[in-house]
Amino acid sequence: MNAKVPSYWKRVHLSSDKLADWVRKVIKNVKFFCDWIEGGQPKVFWLPAFWNPIGLITAIKIRYSRIKVCPIENMQFDVKFSKSEGIGIEGLYLENAEWDTTKEVLTETRHKVNHSFPIVSFVE
Repeated sequence: MNAKVPSYWKRVHLSSDKLADWVRKVIKNVKFFCDWIEGGQPKVFWLPAFWNPIGLITAIKIRYSRIKVCPIENMQFDVKFSKSEGIGIEGLYLENAEWDTTKEVLTETRHKVNHSFPIVSFVE
């Protein structure tokens, strides 16, 4: 065994080459959905857990359009970078940029690594 994800498994779920990373991601996905089932809808969704992240964004828009009795085409959100209000998503990363938490702006990175992006909240 070479500690790599078998090619068949890659087609089924996630894309990491290292078996240990792949297993950690699967466990995190399962935990996210189990917590949701047991504790109800989360206020913050871990975006990488979804096969179709755009589907999650669409579902958020549909939910708000039903609550506000407004056509989905007319739905607009403000985006805030905190988990204090609205529905949040996390698990986004920046490449070749960093998020300045005090100024709430993107800045050039001094390091060539991926940086985590803050929680993004959709607020009506």
